[in-house]
Amino acid sequence: MSSFATPTSPQRHAPRLTPTDSFSVYNSLHDEITRIQHSLTDLHTLVATAAHLIDDVFAPSPRSTYTYARGIGEGTRRRSVSLAAVLSAILAHAGECGGEGGTRYVAAAIGACSGGEHRQDAVPAVDALAALGETWLVHLLFVFKAGGRYACHLDSDDECTTPGHSHLSRTEGKGTPNTSFKKDVMIRDGYACVLTGQADISHPAPRSKRPLLELEAARVRNLTRLSEAALANLRDGVDSASNGMLLEYNAQRAFDAFAWCLHKTETPNVYAVKVYDEGRIEDTFSGKLVAFRDNSGDPDSSDASPRILHRPIALPNPSYIAVHAAIAGILHQSAAGTFFDALLDTCGGRAVRTWDELEALMLHDAVRDSVSDMMDVTGVGLE
Repeated sequence: MSSFATPTSPQRHAPRLTPTDSFSVYNSLHDEITRIQHSLTDLHTLVATAAHLIDDVFAPSPRSTYTYARGIGEGTRRRSVSLAAVLSAILAHAGECGGEGGTRYVAAAIGACSGGEHRQDAVPAVDALAALGETWLVHLLFVFKAGGRYACHLDSDDECTTPGHSHLSRTEGKGTPNTSFKKDVMIRDGYACVLTGQADISHPAPRSKRPLLELEAARVRNLTRLSEAALANLRDGVDSASNGMLLEYNAQRAFDAFAWCLHKTETPNVYAVKVYDEGRIEDTFSGKLVAFRDNSGDPDSSDASPRILHRPIALPNPSYIAVHAAIAGILHQSAAGTFFDALLDTCGGRAVRTWDELEALMLHDAVRDSVSDMMDVTGVGLE
């Protein structure tokens, strides 16, 4: 890890790696991962081997605990998360969005950490597992978790989700904002929140006596963690109705925070609600079925100006929903979500997209606080 990452035990072991070093170790496992992934070993055996490495080899080691320290000296505050729990959670949920292939890859990656132990230049299994866990924690899970918070800082007039054409156009200095995304999602979902059923203030024929709200077209596939160049290449997918669903404000914020998700059922386009954080969303919604259908042909759910030609509007992409559900499950099962929240809450409302940005911000604050303390002690700057 960086200078902020510290061991949690006085026991002697190899020093922690930086995120860059961990990623280098991960890359060095590529050939072994590929060999195991494409071997004839059945999936059950691969998963059992991976679980054994996590539970019996890695978990008992102090290296399995990742601790992030913020501050300098006596004012240092520490937050920890179990990398063994992170690996176990990813192994458990990989199949949710990647099928057997996804589970096989994760099991192969974990299994590869014990490969080549007979070679003198091989990374010890515990160190390799720590590098793998740190890489997935820092470069995968964190960017998903931080993405929702970062998006809210892009533009107060935009939805607090993935930046769409309007943001891309402003950053590139050309083009016009795309207004069809929210309109398409609004019409397709019948001007009603898919979770609560509350209607939007623009509903042409509201039937409920419940107060009308201004709903948000929330994006399922959050891409705020990507660079501007990468976003520019993905602009056509960002604002597709297949990447959106209509939600009221609190439900949308909770969805972005992975406080709840949608699990697929045996019926196409029908999902069951899973609530992970009752503090963000009522547990009464857990188990509720959400059925997506295209309401664009319904006279009561059409825009004021009649369409010249009715065109179907794409339903939410099941793959996007599955990825969101898998990440939500991993963050909850491993407690990485709570760990990230604690770190992000210390940012004082300042947005970060990547771990590097977080560490730069933490370093800046630590130096500032240290200098401030020194000035208080020496009386410098006091009248």
